[in-house]
Amino acid sequence: MFPDAKVYDLAIVGGGPAGATLARLMAGRCKVILIEKRFILGGRERNRGKCCGGLLSPDAQEALAELGLGIPDEVLVEPKSLSVRVIDASAGLTVPLRIRCVNVDRGRFERWLLSLVPPEVEIQEGRRLAAIEDEGHGFRLHLVHGDRAECIRARLLVGADGADSIVRRTLAGEREKLGRYIAIQEWWQESAYPPDFAIILDPSVTDFYAWTIPKDDALIVGASLCPRQQPLRRMERLRETLMRTGYRLGRRILRHGALLSRPRRVGDVILGAGRLALVGEAAGLVSPTSGEGISYALRSASALAGALSEGYDGFAERYARATRPLRLSILTKKVKSVLAFNPSLRRVIMRVAQPILRAG
Repeated sequence: MFPDAKVYDLAIVGGGPAGATLARLMAGRCKVILIEKRFILGGRERNRGKCCGGLLSPDAQEALAELGLGIPDEVLVEPKSLSVRVIDASAGLTVPLRIRCVNVDRGRFERWLLSLVPPEVEIQEGRRLAAIEDEGHGFRLHLVHGDRAECIRARLLVGADGADSIVRRTLAGEREKLGRYIAIQEWWQESAYPPDFAIILDPSVTDFYAWTIPKDDALIVGASLCPRQQPLRRMERLRETLMRTGYRLGRRILRHGALLSRPRRVGDVILGAGRLALVGEAAGLVSPTSGEGISYALRSASALAGALSEGYDGFAERYARATRPLRLSILTKKVKSVLAFNPSLRRVIMRVAQPILRAG
C-alpha cells in the first residue's frame, strides 16, 4: 500500500522536552525524523494548550544547565521566579518551602527547545501516529495528518509521547498498569491571590495534589484528579478550599485537561525492549510526589542519546545503566509520597517543619 515509504534510522514520536532534546542530541549521527501531532514551531498551538503549570523546578533548572542550556528571557512570564508554600487544607496549616521555581510559558518553552533541533533532523508536525507494525528488523509507522495517511519505516523507535503513549501501549500491552490521573487547569483573571506557587493538599479534592500559579495577569488553578471521581465536582471543592484560605477568583477564561502519569512503584518505569525505547513521561519517569516531569524528560533523553552514541547493539543495557539514578529518584520520592499524602503523618511533619522553615 505504501511502496515508497521513507526509511529512517531513528523515529522519535513526540516533540516535547524529551523528544526535542533527543532529536537535538542525535542530529548528524543518523537519519532522524521527529513526529509531533501538534503544531509547536509554527505557533499555531495556543500557548496555554499544554495542561502544565509551566514551572521549572530546581531539578529541571539543573538538568538544563547539564545540557549547557540557559533559559531565554522570551520564554519567561511574570513573576519570573516563584517561592513555594504547601497548604494542608484538612489540618489548616501552611508551610513555606526553601524552593524557588522559574515561571515559564510552557508553549514558548517547548517551541524554544524544538527550535534548537538542527536542520538535519526532519520534523513533521501535525502528524498523529495511528499504528505501529513490528517488522522484526525495524518498525512500520502509519501516520495520519488531516484526511491523508502515510507510512514510514524506522530501524529504531522512541516514544516521547507522554502519558497517553501509543508507543508504550504497543510495548507494554496488557502489562500496562501505570497510574492514570487527569490534570485539569483553569485560568482566572480579575482575581486576588498570593504571589507564589501554592501546593494544596486536600483529600476532599484528590489523593494527589492541587496547585495555584500566577501567570502574568492570570492565575492558574489546577489539580491532578482521578478520572472516575467526578473531576469537575472536585474542581469546585478546590475553589471552595481556596476561597476559605483567602483567594478571590474573578472570571474564568479557560479550562483544559490532559492525562497525567503517576508511577506507583519502580516497576512502572519501562525503558523499552529490542529496538524500541521510551523517554520522559512515556517511560513513567515522573515524580510521584509532585508530578514534575521536565527534569526526567531532559535527563532520560540525554541518557538515551549517550547510549545510542556507541551504536544500536547493546544500547538498551547502556540506557538502563545511565538511568539508574532517575529510577532511584522515583523510588525515593515514592517513599516521600507515602509521608506527604498520609494526612496523619503529614500533619505531624508539617507542625514540626513549620517553625524550622520560618526560622530559616
